[in-house]
Amino acid sequence: MFDSLGRDAETHTVALNAASAQAANWPYELARKVNAASKAIRIGVISQQRRNVSVTPVHDAAANRVYLNDGYRGYRYQIDLNERS
Repeated sequence: MFDSLGRDAETHTVALNAASAQAANWPYELARKVNAASKAIRIGVISQQRRNVSVTPVHDAAANRVYLNDGYRGYRYQIDLNERS
């Protein structure tokens, strides 16, 4: 993640195996790691019950979304995939 000036703000790395590298699994694994460590962003599916809003990762290739907390305007993210040879 980069701050509003383009500087590195956060980095999250996830090592994947054959099972976790599947299209429905790696976004979930990344989301769990980011959600546990970041105050700025959450990854998952948003839901609301009364006044409680939550973002929960799901095993899906396309359903997870990135949500930025209000105090981090101008921040952006990038996902890099590196494959071992």
